[in-house]
Amino acid sequence: MSSATAAPAPSALEAVGVLRRPRRRPLPPLLAVLLLGAFVLAGVFAPILAPHDPETPALARRAIAPGGQAEGLVFLLGTDALGRDILSRVIFGARVSLVVGICAVAIGATLGTFLGLLSGFYGRGVDALITRLADLQLSIPFLILAISVMAVLGAGLSKVILVLGLTSWIMYARVVRGEVLAVRTREYVLAAQALGASDTTILRRHILPNVSTSAIVIATFEIARAILSEASLSFLGLGIQPPTPSWGGMVADGREYLTTSWWISTWPGLAIAVTVLAINLLGDWLRDVLDPSNAGRGS
Repeated sequence: MSSATAAPAPSALEAVGVLRRPRRRPLPPLLAVLLLGAFVLAGVFAPILAPHDPETPALARRAIAPGGQAEGLVFLLGTDALGRDILSRVIFGARVSLVVGICAVAIGATLGTFLGLLSGFYGRGVDALITRLADLQLSIPFLILAISVMAVLGAGLSKVILVLGLTSWIMYARVVRGEVLAVRTREYVLAAQALGASDTTILRRHILPNVSTSAIVIATFEIARAILSEASLSFLGLGIQPPTPSWGGMVADGREYLTTSWWISTWPGLAIAVTVLAINLLGDWLRDVLDPSNAGRGS
């Protein structure tokens, strides 16, 4: 009798733990969602939200401090050395970062997941070829590789997306490969093979759904990395070219005026920091929620 009444206790405690797990840290993910929501809205509705033209210079109102006025207009975040409104440029810069982050991650995730599936499922020669290709790319520092490619292809939004996408596949491929090695020997995969299912069907219907969770978590963090990488390339003059607003380019524009007009670099730099922090908070929360091994951990 005692054993019958005591048996449900572990299951009940486990159920409570699973239900409470996503709620252990509600504030960081909620804050991240709000910040990212503002980031996405700014990018999508930039022409509506921006109070001024972000590209046209106006030397008569150059280097106005935050909250200052000129020609009957108010500039909440000030203007840069060419008289362009910082707030408008930050808002339009969000659109550039949003496009670069999503498109570069889409390329890297698709390519990396595909190669990881092939490497883990077929093994041997295919695995060796993909592994050596990854090792070769990792032997070249990202910045040097990006600078070399951009010097050949030229600067521009599409080139930045292509470079970031083609240099970010390795993380996906390695993680997916490791999970495929564990999944391909499970009973449902062996049963599908015994029933004569094709390799494409097995990969698409039985293996990919079981490894996609890790790819989603990686993609979240990689969006932040892509935004930082684009900002770095634009800061060096190899990314988005003027007059198109880019957070990295705006930071570079204001580095000569830090002692006299600090706001030119500060606001875009703060936008980069807040956006990357929000994405990392959201990615960390997704990892905790989607990873079954974290079910019994404390916060």
